[in-house]
Amino acid sequence: MKNCRLIFREDWAEIPAARPITQEHVANTNLILGLHGPGQHELKKSHHEELLNDPYYIWSGKCSGNWALSLKHASYLIVFDQGALVKWRTKQSGTRMLHVIVKQLNGPWFVSREATGPSNHWAVSEIDITATTWMPMDIDKVEPIGKPINMPAGTVDAIGFSDLNPGGGSNNCSRIDWMEVWARAIPRSSHNNQ
Repeated sequence: MKNCRLIFREDWAEIPAARPITQEHVANTNLILGLHGPGQHELKKSHHEELLNDPYYIWSGKCSGNWALSLKHASYLIVFDQGALVKWRTKQSGTRMLHVIVKQLNGPWFVSREATGPSNHWAVSEIDITATTWMPMDIDKVEPIGKPINMPAGTVDAIGFSDLNPGGGSNNCSRIDWMEVWARAIPRSSHNNQ
């Protein structure tokens, strides 16, 4: 992974909790928010002032259907050809498993089979993109379709996450404090000129 670098980190804006999530909740001004699936409008940017060191985080507990959140860098495209890593601080409850989602440039969406599982506390973990198998995904329903494949070839336009489930309150949900994407990047402008 010698050519990998930190393409972006998202920590979410430190503004009052709100639902639904909008672009103003994205702290990194280089990132463009995408929301997907029937439960997208119930995703919440959460924070509890009364709790010591409570982060500003994404919470899926009230989602009425499957949901996904994606982020697109305004200046760079992501390339997985020389290694890639997603690192995040999360707290899943119940049976929820948090998966990486990716969209190929001018192509389909995929969801990782590997995922970060439940924890009783906030935990930092990572998913090695190059060691992950993938499932094609129906982004409108946020459901895997088809058979597993190896790492998707080509250039990635957007990347994000989903637990592939509706919310189940505080006892069966996903919480995402921050996310980092490490990979090789190419400028969008140079790709458009090819």
